[in-house]
Amino acid sequence: MVTAKCLLMAIFALAGVLCLIVAATGAEWFFNSPQSLPGMLPRKAARVVTALLGVAVLLMASNIFHDTFPSLF
Repeated sequence: MVTAKCLLMAIFALAGVLCLIVAATGAEWFFNSPQSLPGMLPRKAARVVTALLGVAVLLMASNIFHDTFPSLF
């Protein structure tokens, strides 16, 4: 069970970091996609929303870590 939680935590952490990198750099490959947020929002707002989603996903990974290894806190 710990292995599954660690894998899920790693996936969430990588997704969160990727969202933050995309938002910070304004990656063209992400924001030029027809399914991305700039189709609905201005570019700057889409970058802010992407950064907020990245933080939320990182907080989920942190919560999984805290639940899996409570003795470290």
